[in-house]
Amino acid sequence: HGYARNVDHKDFAPFWDKITDYKLPVFLELSATPNYDRPSYLANLQALDRVLQRYKTTRFLFVMGPSPGHFAPKGSWEIPADAMMVFKRDNLQLEIMFPISWGGVWDYPYPEAQVLIREMRDLVGAGKLLWGSDMPNVERFCTYRQCVDYVRKHCTFLSAAEKDLILGDNAAELVGIKKH
Repeated sequence: HGYARNVDHKDFAPFWDKITDYKLPVFLELSATPNYDRPSYLANLQALDRVLQRYKTTRFLFVMGPSPGHFAPKGSWEIPADAMMVFKRDNLQLEIMFPISWGGVWDYPYPEAQVLIREMRDLVGAGKLLWGSDMPNVERFCTYRQCVDYVRKHCTFLSAAEKDLILGDNAAELVGIKKH
């Protein structure tokens, strides 16, 4: 369709108004359209930021999290300040879901992902991170257990409390499930 309208386009305002009226979290994945490059990804991220700022009481989950292809080409996060500002928005949480995207390149237990998880935790805090699997599609690269264990067992830099947050508590809070 030519990508003339991004997520923040005025034509989508009625959609966003309706969605946010439900008081449910919004799960949103960004691509690098229209040119499938870093500038397009950054432009889409800035469009998302305008939506985040407009709907400050709506919770958003950035599905698939920040792109290592655009922000960690050398194995460590290199996130521009304007993008980092978006990731730190109070109403945005970030999904960590590396095996589905990188399992064809990296091998279990994904030490490359562990570095990125540690750095992201240091940048935004464990309270903003949610583990994801993309099950059952992830099984082309690893088992479900491996998909959990690369965080649960191999991210030894995470405290037990941080693992609890990332592996379930943050998601439960996001969707309104109360802990007993």
